[in-house]
Order: sequence, then structure tokens, then C-alpha cells
Amino acid sequence: MLAAAPSAEGQGRRAATPWWDGFTIAANTSVANAEAGFLAMLNGISPERIAANSDLAVWLGEGFVPTPASAGVNASAQGGAAPCPMTPCMGLMHTAPGDNLAPFLQGTASAEETLETIEAAYTTAARSQGFLN
Repeated sequence: MLAAAPSAEGQGRRAATPWWDGFTIAANTSVANAEAGFLAMLNGISPERIAANSDLAVWLGEGFVPTPASAGVNASAQGGAAPCPMTPCMGLMHTAPGDNLAPFLQGTASAEETLETIEAAYTTAARSQGFLN
């Protein structure tokens, strides 16, 4: 069983960032597909569906009953953990490590080399998208 993420002096916002506080529909999809996807997602988060699947995920909706495995994550969310800011530059910050960690994990690059590669990948992507000068 996991415990809730800590907070400063046991009060205030939890030191965690849940990544599942909403859903997304692609901007380049048709209106019909967007509507169908939205309706499917609404059905997927109904209180009845959440209650029936409480043991499969941590839900932030009515009907969720935490299990021992999800109690800590649920307590963090209920304790005010702020959602992870999913902005375009944040996406780049996730992509750079994901694309460049394998050599370190495979033992073919040092931590220093890997961090330099990750920083260079992020900097290049952020500059090309106008987030850095």
C-alpha cells in the first residue's frame, strides 16, 4: 500500500502531479469523430462505470472506491495535488528524456553524456518551436 505524497509540514498542496485530470480530442479530427469521442469519454467516466472499475485505475470522479493499491494516489489527489501542466513546452520536456535515455540504461553512455544529450534535444526542439531564444 502506498502512502500519500508529502506536503510541507503536513499541510497544503501535496508534492505530486496527477496526469489524468481530463481528456483530449485531436484538433484535426472531424466534428462527427470529436462528438463520438466525447460521448464515449463521458460514458467512460459515469459514476456507475467508475464504481465498476475502481480496482483497475485511480479515478477522480464520483463512484470511485480506493483499493489498498490506490489509496496513496487517491489521498494525494484528494489532498490538493495540482495537475501536471500539459503545455507544448512540457511535452517537449517529456519527449527529450524519453528519446535519449536508452543509451544510459543500456550502459553505453554516462549520466553526464545522457543529460547533455537530453538538454541539447530539449533546447533544439524548444528553440524550433519558439519557446527559447
